[in-house]
Amino acid sequence: GTFVDNGYTGTDFDRPEWQKLMEAVQTKEIDCIVVKDLSRLGRNYIETGEFLEKICPFFGIRLLLSMMALIQIL
Repeated sequence: GTFVDNGYTGTDFDRPEWQKLMEAVQTKEIDCIVVKDLSRLGRNYIETGEFLEKICPFFGIRLLLSMMALIQIL
């Protein structure tokens, strides 16, 4: 699926589509997240770091940073 939080700041994870993404992660609907760059995931680097170091390994999530993948999706 595609999760886009247009109009919401990336300074925290209190965003509607982020919550939907986390539900999909927890129910094992997805195992890979693709973003253009790390700042598109979140701009709070402490929270983002915790996500990368704790949540991703716990749920077996791969994070891909790729401009080409986004071009192909669009």
